[in-house]
Amino acid sequence: MGQNTGKTREQVLAELRAAERDGTLLGNHETGETMRELYPDRYPPAPAVKGKTRAEVKEELRQAERDGTLLGNPETGETMRELYPDRYPPPPAVRGKTRAEVLAELAEADKSDEWRNNPNNW
Repeated sequence: MGQNTGKTREQVLAELRAAERDGTLLGNHETGETMRELYPDRYPPAPAVKGKTRAEVKEELRQAERDGTLLGNPETGETMRELYPDRYPPPPAVRGKTRAEVLAELAEADKSDEWRNNPNNW
């Protein structure tokens, strides 16, 4: 049998207690609402999330303009790159796996019976 690299019982219980304290446990299975969302008065306010600076947002906008990821058509959800591909450089090519890498992956899956137990992943 494989090596157990999961969490210990103590770690799971600590996470459960923390979720009970902060209200992140699922409160309604049908809607997916947490206990905090259902009963906000029972929990302390959630910690504030640090936002981005104006400079960071401007840089993200400039990058999106350069690479064409800005929304070009809100009705269809197409980006500027999708609408006007000739205006943007081609995306960098993604290196595929070598034959040796694929064979090693297959050998590992064969040893663990992963592909037999879950054929949809292959």
